[in-house]
Amino acid sequence: FFDLYLPKILYVRYGLKGQDPLFAKLGSMNDLTLGNGFIMDDYSNMNFMPTTRIFGLDFGLDGQLFNFPYVGLELLTGNLAKLDLVGGRLFARPLIGTGIPIIKNMQVGATVVVDNVPNAYAATVATASPLAVYGMDVMVPILGGKVFPLAAFSEMAFEPNKSMGAMLGAGGRLFGFITYGTQLRVLQDGFIPSYFDAGYDIYRAAKYDYMETSSGGDLKAAWYATLGFSLLDDKIALSARMDGPFTAPGVASSYQGDYPHAKAVLKLAEGLLGGFYFDARYEKYFIGKNAAFFPDLVDPTDAIVGLDINYKTGASVLTLAYNAKWDPSLNSGNGKWVVTSSITASMKF
Repeated sequence: FFDLYLPKILYVRYGLKGQDPLFAKLGSMNDLTLGNGFIMDDYSNMNFMPTTRIFGLDFGLDGQLFNFPYVGLELLTGNLAKLDLVGGRLFARPLIGTGIPIIKNMQVGATVVVDNVPNAYAATVATASPLAVYGMDVMVPILGGKVFPLAAFSEMAFEPNKSMGAMLGAGGRLFGFITYGTQLRVLQDGFIPSYFDAGYDIYRAAKYDYMETSSGGDLKAAWYATLGFSLLDDKIALSARMDGPFTAPGVASSYQGDYPHAKAVLKLAEGLLGGFYFDARYEKYFIGKNAAFFPDLVDPTDAIVGLDINYKTGASVLTLAYNAKWDPSLNSGNGKWVVTSSITASMKF
């Protein structure tokens, strides 16, 4: 039932994450994030649409709903039918009863994400044991409001190859429309930040193979930065983020953390251009591995591109979706874009 019929529903949502003490979203999603995103950041279960539609779940409950703001939790799964990828974050506000400014709203959280079927989308069927990534975090909202919100946060995480990573960062908004964030990271060789990211299902088997053949090594410093803007009550939003090590690898490496990684997202929300709205995405891994930094940034190798164009009239929505990934083995070894596209009709109430 879950696998055959529920995916016919694009999504169902109650409440808004980060705004309401109770929220739930079921269906197709490309923004599953836990905590600060150091373990799971913008995970998507939509990478194989239209061929494969998956029905996931994101559920959050804050104790403020019951006048007990000391605890809260978030639970999610990429596939409600198979529960192949499941995760959750439990957090507490231990000092909220003190009334002390700033630190009274401090959150202390614990996150765990388990992939029960790491080879779920592998071309070959092979035995793969479940893997888990877990960590702890602290988040302190320093400034509230809509004009200059600012939060500081820290997180430590551990991956199956016995590697660990930690980060200290801050982020917020300037003047209500400029979004920004920065992190200083300390990563052990073999650790992959945001292991469950937007392209995880595409690189799922490759990441598992890497975890099986690597182990924790020396610590090294790394960085993360994001900058963007959000206008007209978030109806137009652009965000660009990049992370990478401070030093480049001496020789070519298959370890993702040895190279910068970038992601850009442009969104135009419903209501600004009549019934049209869209979002476009570009994500690039291993920047600088095959060429100099800027030429490699726009090189299609190890890049993922997505575009969803929607038109709404009444309760009906037509969606034209494109997803593209470069396959270097095609076109006699010269490479070629593998593009999947679909037109979806849905009802939005």
